[in-house]
Amino acid sequence: MSKDLVLLGKVAKPHGLKGELRVYAAPDSPLLLEEANRIYLKKTQMNPRPFRLLDMRSTGKGFLFSLEGMDGRDQAETWRGAEVLAREKDVLMGREPSPLLLPLGCGVYAEEAGYLGVLEDAWSTGAGVVWSIVNKAGREILFPAEARFIKEIDRENSRIEINPPPGLLEIYTGAG
Repeated sequence: MSKDLVLLGKVAKPHGLKGELRVYAAPDSPLLLEEANRIYLKKTQMNPRPFRLLDMRSTGKGFLFSLEGMDGRDQAETWRGAEVLAREKDVLMGREPSPLLLPLGCGVYAEEAGYLGVLEDAWSTGAGVVWSIVNKAGREILFPAEARFIKEIDRENSRIEINPPPGLLEIYTGAG
């Protein structure tokens, strides 16, 4: 995936018969979505596919997206569970990016443990944001992406430094 794409949310399911998508937004993305006119949908093992955003409206349960070329419920159903991405330059419009809205694929490092893995996913749980970091062995590390645990984000070098809460890494490594 291109490292200039940022996660805006996930497709929950199709909505109605005309091909609209119900999208749950990632934290901080609702304000950014208003400025995007092109989004990308990405499913596992696929390259992101661009779509022109025709309409977006907020509901109590996320957003409804109408996309150019998405003409019916069956076609929309194929995108269930897809990540919704946008080019960073299209949505940030010169503003400082949120530390929680990141390009996926960044290397994640902890001061004492060193390289942990790659940021593969991010989502909101209602209680906060969770990052999925996948290590070299393919094991997933779930990280609470709170500002107090994020030491530095180096977007230019695709590198994130974290200071995980005590005991978190031991859960995944078995050390302790």
